[in-house]
Amino acid sequence: MKERIVVLALSLCLGALLTTGLAAVAQVRPGGGGVRPVDATGPSGTSAGNIDMVGFLITDSTDALELGTACNGGATGDVCCGGDLYVEGNVEVYGQGSYQPNTVVCDTDTDDFDIDWDNGNIAHLDLEACDQDANDVNAPTNPVNNASYIIAIENSAAGTEDLTWNAVFLFPGGVDPVNTQSANGLDIISCVYVNSLYYCGSAMDMQ
Repeated sequence: MKERIVVLALSLCLGALLTTGLAAVAQVRPGGGGVRPVDATGPSGTSAGNIDMVGFLITDSTDALELGTACNGGATGDVCCGGDLYVEGNVEVYGQGSYQPNTVVCDTDTDDFDIDWDNGNIAHLDLEACDQDANDVNAPTNPVNNASYIIAIENSAAGTEDLTWNAVFLFPGGVDPVNTQSANGLDIISCVYVNSLYYCGSAMDMQ
């Protein structure tokens, strides 16, 4: 059994785990402690089958596959796989999907906000540390085409900070939203990224 898990780890998780529809590289059953490949051919010459697990599927920055162990803050029975996860077909999730915290503070020199989507699809812009009233939201790094993103904006306790949006952000009517000018005012910007532009809508002054 140990040898089969090692082979699976080397073949799947030094890069990406590729699945087609409900087919995957092997049948992984952490709850039952079994790994069972099947004979059919899947993407890139891999073996097809199903992934049937008890627990969570968590990805992190390490190139490793862990089965039936507590990993990345999860619980025993989780499956952790470093690298990218590609799925061709439909995905059914029985439970919740969540993103890691992605809090972005003002740059200490420019007071700009530099969002990196590799840190999570929901960015929280914390304006408390800004030392000037005008702050730029720069073009985020590492976007993925056709992905959706959310930007939550929380004003300072004084409620005097405002934002200027980079030209990659497009809003209805071509008018950029003005963030709420009140103590800890909260605004939500929802965007879809398509061909180098963010098409966004806004929900302002959430309370």
